[in-house]
Amino acid sequence: KPDENELENLRPGLNIFTYFHHASCPVMTYAVKDGKVTAIAYEVYRTKDGLLMLKPMSIIAGRLGAFFSALFLLYPGEVIKGKDKDGNDIEYRTLSPEGQEKWLWVKANYPNIGIFKDILKGVKTVVLGGGVSGAEMARALLEMGAGVTIIEKFQATVDRLNNTLKKEFAGRVEAIQVDNIEEY
Repeated sequence: KPDENELENLRPGLNIFTYFHHASCPVMTYAVKDGKVTAIAYEVYRTKDGLLMLKPMSIIAGRLGAFFSALFLLYPGEVIKGKDKDGNDIEYRTLSPEGQEKWLWVKANYPNIGIFKDILKGVKTVVLGGGVSGAEMARALLEMGAGVTIIEKFQATVDRLNNTLKKEFAGRVEAIQVDNIEEY
């Protein structure tokens, strides 16, 4: 999406085709409107099958969310060795600089989820939301050996998740409908 520093460059006749995330950045929304630019947002581009460009982005976000969640379960300084997609040796290392134990720094060349399979075996996780990103995060956590509870607002989504994920990961996943997460 355009950076706030770039908003001053918006002008009539300019065409922008990118992710905008207007809901989270009203300053950008007004800058685009006031600049009279032609703005096409990837996240709202639709085909007859749905949101064409938002789905792949959401899949990536879900898998990366699971990857980084697994890293947060590691102890500071721990190293996990594995292979990247091309078979090269790689290391995932957590670092905790003195005085900053609450933060996690990651040195990673490629998020190879398979090497985390044993590290999450028996770990119970919760995913908030069962849309594309949440469902993909749940799938990645399940692939890493975790048990997953997906909390979702809409019963139709809960039914879909329970029908698809339970078949593949029997006994390790459950989607439940909750109207208000604060009451759960």
